[in-house]
Amino acid sequence: MQDLVQAYKEEKNARIKERILAVKLHVVDGKSEKEVSKMLNKGYSTIKLWISTRKKVLMD
Repeated sequence: MQDLVQAYKEEKNARIKERILAVKLHVVDGKSEKEVSKMLNKGYSTIKLWISTRKKVLMD
Protein backbone atom coordinates (compact mmCIF):
# COMPACT_ATOMS: atom_id res chain seq x y z
CA MET A 1 0.00 0.00 0.00
CA GLN A 2 2.92 2.33 0.62
CA ASP A 3 3.80 1.82 -3.05
CA LEU A 4 0.59 3.65 -3.99
CA VAL A 5 1.39 6.57 -1.72
CA GLN A 6 4.96 6.77 -3.03
CA ALA A 7 3.81 6.47 -6.66
CA TYR A 8 1.30 9.27 -6.10
CA LYS A 9 3.96 11.56 -4.64
CA GLU A 10 6.45 10.89 -7.44
CA GLU A 11 4.08 10.96 -10.45
CA LYS A 12 4.37 14.03 -12.68
CA ASN A 13 1.55 13.26 -15.15
CA ALA A 14 -1.69 14.72 -13.74
CA ARG A 15 -3.93 12.13 -15.41
CA ILE A 16 -1.95 9.21 -14.02
CA LYS A 17 -1.71 10.89 -10.62
CA GLU A 18 -5.50 11.20 -10.47
CA ARG A 19 -5.89 7.49 -11.24
CA ILE A 20 -3.38 6.56 -8.56
CA LEU A 21 -5.27 8.79 -6.11
CA ALA A 22 -8.55 7.03 -6.94
CA VAL A 23 -7.02 3.63 -6.25
CA LYS A 24 -5.36 4.89 -3.06
CA LEU A 25 -8.62 6.32 -1.75
CA HIS A 26 -10.37 3.02 -2.39
CA VAL A 27 -7.68 0.56 -1.29
CA VAL A 28 -5.78 2.41 1.44
CA ASP A 29 -8.43 4.76 2.83
CA GLY A 30 -11.34 2.32 2.42
CA LYS A 31 -13.60 4.66 0.46
CA SER A 32 -16.29 3.07 -1.72
CA GLU A 33 -16.14 3.47 -5.48
CA LYS A 34 -19.14 5.82 -5.30
CA GLU A 35 -17.45 7.96 -2.64
CA VAL A 36 -14.29 8.14 -4.73
CA SER A 37 -16.26 9.15 -7.83
CA LYS A 38 -17.93 11.98 -5.91
CA MET A 39 -14.65 13.13 -4.34
CA LEU A 40 -12.87 13.29 -7.69
CA ASN A 41 -15.91 14.46 -9.65
CA LYS A 42 -15.64 11.54 -12.07
CA GLY A 43 -18.24 9.09 -13.26
CA TYR A 44 -18.79 5.95 -11.22
CA SER A 45 -18.04 3.70 -14.22
CA THR A 46 -14.74 5.52 -14.81
CA ILE A 47 -13.63 5.01 -11.21
CA LYS A 48 -14.75 1.39 -11.29
CA LEU A 49 -12.69 0.82 -14.45
CA TRP A 50 -9.59 2.50 -12.97
CA ILE A 51 -9.81 0.43 -9.78
CA SER A 52 -10.48 -2.89 -11.51
CA THR A 53 -7.62 -2.27 -13.96
CA ARG A 54 -5.23 -1.55 -11.10
CA LYS A 55 -6.35 -4.67 -9.21
CA LYS A 56 -5.59 -6.80 -12.29
CA VAL A 57 -2.12 -5.25 -12.54
CA LEU A 58 -1.45 -5.91 -8.85
CA MET A 59 -2.49 -9.56 -9.15
CA ASP A 60 -0.19 -10.27 -12.13
